[in-house]
Amino acid sequence: MIQRISTRDGYGKRLSELDDDRIVVLTADLAESSRVKAFAEKHPERFIQVGISEQDMFGMANGLGLNNKIAFTNTFSAFCLRAAEQIRLIAINRSNVKISGIMQGYH
Repeated sequence: MIQRISTRDGYGKRLSELDDDRIVVLTADLAESSRVKAFAEKHPERFIQVGISEQDMFGMANGLGLNNKIAFTNTFSAFCLRAAEQIRLIAINRSNVKISGIMQGYH
């Protein structure tokens, strides 16, 4: 029987299992909500808690992605809108950044 888990639980679990020193995980004060806390505990040297500052998080991720890192960003979907210019630069630069927006609506 297949175990049913939430998308964010599956994401957090799988992310913590990835074994690649290039992976850096960033979050805007949402390690618990985005389920990246397990990664942070397993790889604290590759986890960046930027606080409530999505623009800074995406700007940092862009720089990391341009320097041979694989940056995973994590915040609420609605807050990605705060960083539209930085996300645009990620796209223009073709930077290796993965954007995870969680909890896009009400239950």
